[in-house]
Amino acid sequence: MSTKAKEPSLILFYDAECPLCMKTRIVLSYFDVFKSLDFKSVQENSNSNKKLEGLSKESLLNNIYAIDSKGAMYSGIDTYKKAFLQTPVFFILGLLLHIPGISHLAKT
Repeated sequence: MSTKAKEPSLILFYDAECPLCMKTRIVLSYFDVFKSLDFKSVQENSNSNKKLEGLSKESLLNNIYAIDSKGAMYSGIDTYKKAFLQTPVFFILGLLLHIPGISHLAKT
């Protein structure tokens, strides 16, 4: 019996030229034991999804965006909240970020 997802449930769009973004991708990928996250660089994939069409290249490079399997789009801390809930080692952190006030602090 396989624990790997048939399809990723969340696609994350990140800046491949940003060292912090690259480290984030590496860490999340390493701990994504169910392979439910898919990472795509903004530089190569910004035109690959219609949901991203209305966003400027600058916005895509300055924020991390994600699109889930139902087509909902997330940005910034909301992307991390969704990704953490998909990654067992970060699940508790994902729950904590849903507590009122915590997300607000994380956005500042």
